[in-house]
Amino acid sequence: ALKAIISGRRKKNTKMGIPEVQRDLTRNHQSLSQKNAAFFRAFLEKYEDGDVTEKHVEEVFVHVEQLQKQAARAVSNWKKRFHAMSKTSQ
Repeated sequence: ALKAIISGRRKKNTKMGIPEVQRDLTRNHQSLSQKNAAFFRAFLEKYEDGDVTEKHVEEVFVHVEQLQKQAARAVSNWKKRFHAMSKTSQ
């Protein structure tokens, strides 16, 4: 404890309740959504200016949709793992 105080490094408070976890998840999601919106605004401007083709725009939309599906599958898998853990721990 004394060494940590002297070195100036301290562990971040790891006690997180449900509200804190949900707030962090919401903040991360909103941040990513804002970044994606800014990207799409700039990308569609490039399309209007003729810098990218319609095919490129469609490819980007397909790619984003695939990433969202992967994220949804990952959440589903984590949920399944949790249910398997909770059933075996009882």
